[in-house]
Amino acid sequence: MRSVLDKGNWLPVILALLLAGCGATSAPEQKQEQSAPDRKKAPDENAAIAAISRINAAQKDFFTRNRRYALTYEELMQGLFLKEEPAIAKIGYDVRLRPSADAASYTVVAIPSTPSPATRYFFSDQTGDIRGEQGKDANAQSSLTFAGTTLFQQIQACTLRAYCEVAERENISTQGRH
Repeated sequence: MRSVLDKGNWLPVILALLLAGCGATSAPEQKQEQSAPDRKKAPDENAAIAAISRINAAQKDFFTRNRRYALTYEELMQGLFLKEEPAIAKIGYDVRLRPSADAASYTVVAIPSTPSPATRYFFSDQTGDIRGEQGKDANAQSSLTFAGTTLFQQIQACTLRAYCEVAERENISTQGRH
């Protein structure tokens, strides 16, 4: 008896082996592709601080116009003060706006999507200061991460200090001048 390969019918055998081999490797790859969307974005501290800064600026502008702080992100976006709500998928932080019931104040907290002892949590409020804690929730007593003053405010303060120093040296009265 001759073998199948001796008769020249080897092509179907090789194709069957190749197809069987391809089918065996595709199942694990499919499982990996399916699990990829479940992965959470690693916390991006700079993105979280930037998001909180944008919220603080939007709240400041909203307060100027409405004499109260916004109660929701939607309110800030509808008034065109904020472009979009911070998304966990983009920055790796859950950024929560927490206004007071009377809208006279607010807080913002940023909680990492994948908490660990090494990741920082952030806190801010209507002062604009951003505070951080490593490995635990941040609050108003946490270390200052970013001062809420703008560059313009810092220049104003520096200019006023310099003016007052000159006035003192030359014995000029600064009362009544702004």
